[in-house]
Amino acid sequence: MENQHPNQILIEAISDKVAEQNQQFASFCQAFNDYRQKGQFLTQYYPWPIGQEIRRLIDGDHLSQDDERIRQIFRVTEKSIQFLSFCLLADLWNNIENTDVVISPAIQEHIKQLTKPSMGTWVGVLRSAFKILKEVKEGVFFDYDTINQKKIIYFAEQLVEHRNGFVHKSEDVNFEIVEELLVNLLQKLSFLTNYKMITVKDIRVFSPRFSSPRFQHTFSLLNSMSANFTGEIYDFPEFTESHSVLLMQDHKQPNTYLNLYPFVIDTSPFIDNDKKITKGVFMYVGNQNNKLEFSGTLPPINVNFNDFNLGKDILEKLELFFNRFAI
Repeated sequence: MENQHPNQILIEAISDKVAEQNQQFASFCQAFNDYRQKGQFLTQYYPWPIGQEIRRLIDGDHLSQDDERIRQIFRVTEKSIQFLSFCLLADLWNNIENTDVVISPAIQEHIKQLTKPSMGTWVGVLRSAFKILKEVKEGVFFDYDTINQKKIIYFAEQLVEHRNGFVHKSEDVNFEIVEELLVNLLQKLSFLTNYKMITVKDIRVFSPRFSSPRFQHTFSLLNSMSANFTGEIYDFPEFTESHSVLLMQDHKQPNTYLNLYPFVIDTSPFIDNDKKITKGVFMYVGNQNNKLEFSGTLPPINVNFNDFNLGKDILEKLELFFNRFAI
């Protein structure tokens, strides 16, 4: 349409697919038909690192079909591929003892490259981890039979190829092509909107005499437009894992979750022990030359965690991870 807003096709196409996956979002779409309202809520349903970059893409600063909008399309691409990679690596790590899990030379090689990963490394992680996890019958977090793995890898590869051409100025990027590829990728990742990204800030144990113990969790929901990191309290008969970022299908029933630490970190629970640390949500970038680097989504900055007390624990957990895969 001649007067169609630059974001309308993108928002409508992604929203339609998310509505197929998420009944709550589908109900919202039926009640509100304006694409701008859909766009605001759409960003809340994708996990925080992806949702934040989608929000930046559809805000008022990236409406023109120019290099800055293309850069933001690639930022959404990068965060989406990286976040999914961390989910698969965490799921693989959880199931390392499963007899169905056969650690391939390919996944070992890609994990070895994670000290200084390229976007090609992350796509390689997706390909090799998907191949392993789809053969696991029980214990995995996602239902891999319902995920279109081949299409995710295809769209990721195409976007990374265009991104590399743009970054190295070796090709003129076609705006319509890369935006359509991004829409296709986010549509295939719409299954992630069924999960909530949670920070477990604290767990307290209440065990009165002659009573079963209860575990009081302080959760912060990270699928939100809000930058408020204050938590809500939930009382459960079982405990999760504190000071971690979890992916949950239902944060009121925490018996099943995927722990993304140390790949994805919310620093807010650590502020009391390290006043200088930047508050925010960060994803692992690399660890080379004594530089434990994480990239922020809010705020959008890179931080060297070697400068903070938290860095020691992250390095210990990363060492455990690499050792489990015999790197």
